[in-house]
Amino acid sequence: MTTTKRARKTLDIDQALLEDVRIRLGVRTEREAVTRSLEQMQRQLRMADLIHEFHGIGPFDVTRIED
Repeated sequence: MTTTKRARKTLDIDQALLEDVRIRLGVRTEREAVTRSLEQMQRQLRMADLIHEFHGIGPFDVTRIED
């Protein structure tokens, strides 16, 4: 889900938090840690959107699902 357009930003980020995330993700750079974290959040938000979209449609009728 990485976009091709990039922009240089100056951010005030908790250094201990950033280092912890970098280590836990197993990446070399802080930039990669931030990018991976944002991509993960984007995936989670997309999943939340899908859950919201399909909420209330009821259970699936397995007899109507084709093999």
